[in-house]
Amino acid sequence: MIEGEVTPERRGVIRLQVSRPGGPSEEIQAAIDTGFTGFLALPTDTIARLGLNLAGARRGRLADGSLILMHLYLANVLWDGLLRRVQVLETGGPCLVGVSLLYGYVLTFEARDGSRVSIEKLP
Repeated sequence: MIEGEVTPERRGVIRLQVSRPGGPSEEIQAAIDTGFTGFLALPTDTIARLGLNLAGARRGRLADGSLILMHLYLANVLWDGLLRRVQVLETGGPCLVGVSLLYGYVLTFEARDGSRVSIEKLP
C-alpha cells in the first residue's frame, strides 16, 4: 500500500523514490491527477537534477484543449515496493502521478485537510 495526505491546497500527495535507470534515487512529492492519463509528469529542474535522458517527444493535450509538444523521458519509480520503469513527461508545473501509474490500484482520498490518501493494489 502507498499512503499520502491531503494538503491545505486540497491536493492528494504521495512521496515516491525516482531515479534515472542505473542512477541514484531522489524522493519527490507528487500530486495525484486523475485527469492526467500518463504515468508521471516532472518539472524541468527535477528532470535535470535526476539526469534523465531524453527518450523522445509526443503531442499532448492540455486541460484547456490546446495541443503542445512534450519531451518524454524514462525513469525508475519505486511503486508499492516494486521498481517500475515509467514514461515521464516534462512539465512546467508540479510533479504529478497519472492514471497509468495508478492503473490496477484503488485510490482512496478523504477530502479534508491533513487526511489520508491511500493506494492499494486491486485483488
